[in-house]
Amino acid sequence: MKKILLVCFSLTVILFSCQKEELLVDNEIPSEQESYSTNLVRGDEPTGDHIQIGAVDNLYNCFGLAFTLCETGFKEIGDGFSFYNDYVQTGIFKEGGLHPSKVLYWSDATSYAAKDPTGITHAAMITDGDVVRSKEGGGALYQNSIYYYYLDPTVSSYSYLRRYSLNMDLIISNPDPENGDVFTVRTNGHAPGVTYHWSCTPSNVVQFYAEPSGYSATFKIVSDDYEQVTITLRATHQTAPTGDGSHRKAFPVTVTGNKRFTVGTPPPPPPPPLTAGFSGSTSIPVNGTGSWTATASGGVSPYSYSWWLKRSDGSTGEAYVVGTGPNLFLMSVPNNSKAKQPINVTNFDLYLKVWDSDNAVYQTSVRKITAYGDVNLVSMY
Repeated sequence: MKKILLVCFSLTVILFSCQKEELLVDNEIPSEQESYSTNLVRGDEPTGDHIQIGAVDNLYNCFGLAFTLCETGFKEIGDGFSFYNDYVQTGIFKEGGLHPSKVLYWSDATSYAAKDPTGITHAAMITDGDVVRSKEGGGALYQNSIYYYYLDPTVSSYSYLRRYSLNMDLIISNPDPENGDVFTVRTNGHAPGVTYHWSCTPSNVVQFYAEPSGYSATFKIVSDDYEQVTITLRATHQTAPTGDGSHRKAFPVTVTGNKRFTVGTPPPPPPPPLTAGFSGSTSIPVNGTGSWTATASGGVSPYSYSWWLKRSDGSTGEAYVVGTGPNLFLMSVPNNSKAKQPINVTNFDLYLKVWDSDNAVYQTSVRKITAYGDVNLVSMY
C-alpha cells in the first residue's frame, strides 16, 4: 500500500511540474512568485515597486504590449525574434535616442553583445523615466522599474537591456534642391498608430507640394533666394491606452526630427573692415620740409584721404585740412608772430582720415611733429 501511495505522490509531483513548465513556455516570462527561476531573476528596484496593475490576459504577451498595444490598442501575440526584425531591423525604432519608449531584455551576455534577437526574453513599454509597463508570468500587466528584469544577478551594471526610440532620422530624396525642384522627405519611423505633423520654413523659399502622407511629405523650392531651409517632423506615439480599469492609461511620446539645407547662391563674404595708417617725418628743421605716406586696406577701394593738422598748444584752434591724397608734403615757414621770447621748437598734431567707396571712414591716431623755430607748416602742393 505504501508503494502505491508513493507512486501516486510521484506522479502528482511530475504532473504539477509539467503544468508549471508549460505555463512558463506559453507565457515566456515567469510570474513574480516564480522569480527564483533561472530564466528570470528579480533585481533591485530603484524607481518604484513591482506591482500588478492589470488582470491576467493571455491575448497578448510582453512583446505585443511594448510594440503594438500602446501604439494602436490592438492586441498582438509574437516573439522577440519577429518583433526585433519587424521594428528594429527595419529601422522603425533605433537604439538610444532622446526619448526612448521601448526596452528589450536579453538573457545572456553573448546574445546581448551580438544583438542576437533569439536571445531576447522580454520587452516592456517605458512610461516615465525608468518606469515600465509589461506583461509577465501568467499574463498579468505589471508596472515596475526598468531594471527589474535584469536576468543575471551577478551583473550589477544591469547591462542586458537596450532602450529604443522611434526613429526620427529624416531621409531626403535630393540633398541639394534648387529653385523649381520637387523632392520628398520621409522617416523610417512609420509605426502603426503614429500621428505626424510636418512644417517647413521659410515659406517664401520652400512649400508643400501636396498634403503630407503620414511619415512622408513632398516639397518644392520656389525661390532663388539664399536661405537655410528647415523641414521639421513631429511624431506622437503610444497614444493607445494600456491596462484595465483605473490603470487604463495612454503614455504619449512626441519626438522631433529636422532636416536642414541651404538653397540659392550665397552672397560674397563682406570685406574686412577699413583700416589705415601713415608713416613719415617726426621732425622738420628750420626752413625744411617733411613728408608722409598713407596706407589703407579693407573696406571697398578706391579710397579718399585727408590730412589734418593743428598746433599742439591750441593756438591755431581746431585741426584743419592741409592736404589730400595718399602723400603729404609740408614746408616750414617763419611765423609772423610778435613773440617777445624766442621759441626753439613748435609742436604740431597730425592725423589722417580715410574714406572708402561705401563711405566707411577710418581716423588714425594723432602723430606728434616737431618743427624747429617759431614756424608754421604749410602744404607744398
